[in-house]
Amino acid sequence: MTPDHTDLWFLPLGGTGEIGMNLNLYGHDGDWLMVDCGVTFPKPGRISADGSVHHRGEPPVQMADPAFIADRRDRLAGLIITHAHEDHIGAVPYLWPLLQCPVYTSRFTAEILRRKLAEFDLLHRVPIIVVDTGERRQIGAFNVEWLALTHSIPDPNALMIRTGIGNIFHSGDWKLDDQPLVGHGYSPKTFTDLAEEGVDAMVCDSTNATVAGHSISEAALHAGLLAAVQSATGRVVVTCFGSNIARLHTLGLIARATGRYM
Repeated sequence: MTPDHTDLWFLPLGGTGEIGMNLNLYGHDGDWLMVDCGVTFPKPGRISADGSVHHRGEPPVQMADPAFIADRRDRLAGLIITHAHEDHIGAVPYLWPLLQCPVYTSRFTAEILRRKLAEFDLLHRVPIIVVDTGERRQIGAFNVEWLALTHSIPDPNALMIRTGIGNIFHSGDWKLDDQPLVGHGYSPKTFTDLAEEGVDAMVCDSTNATVAGHSISEAALHAGLLAAVQSATGRVVVTCFGSNIARLHTLGLIARATGRYM
């Protein structure tokens, strides 16, 4: 099963129709390109996209079966990680020995990945290529451009994947924020320009993307959090994703403003 120059295939091995363990393949002109390589955290009784039900006693961390592409790793041109959330990056230390391809990602994501690889004694074995937003790279048969997005973690990127027979826009995860507190922002013109160029397919991936409405900016949370902390008389405990650097930044500012330490 090898794509020829007239083929442009999308093959998701994980993550489609479910939250977690994203692992996507694109095939063209003899080459494969992988986008993201993540894990999932199943809850007992949760039904997966294939209709299977997770039961108690199953592994608490799961990832996609890479057998298809592991058998064809000589044709795997590279792995792109769109951002550093676990459902997009967490399986790399486990699966890379089966893939043995270069990894392309942004600077922040690369730092998170290096720390994970060090735990598996893979730090100096995995070739990590840091790519800047707006940069274009030829990876095998694919010409890939990194496009700035905003999300609840710094430096997420969408991808424009160009080939001789078609262009695919791969969104990655996003939360469109006009006032991001950390990381690069985004420009609507980036994406309207893609429309003028021509996009043959959009592969879309973000929680609640199909739900009507729009999430407010991270910056809008400052006033409410400040009021809540100011009115508290003792210790304040806040829970959030540790990767939400913007939220931690906000809480640090509020701690200073209210005479507390974080």
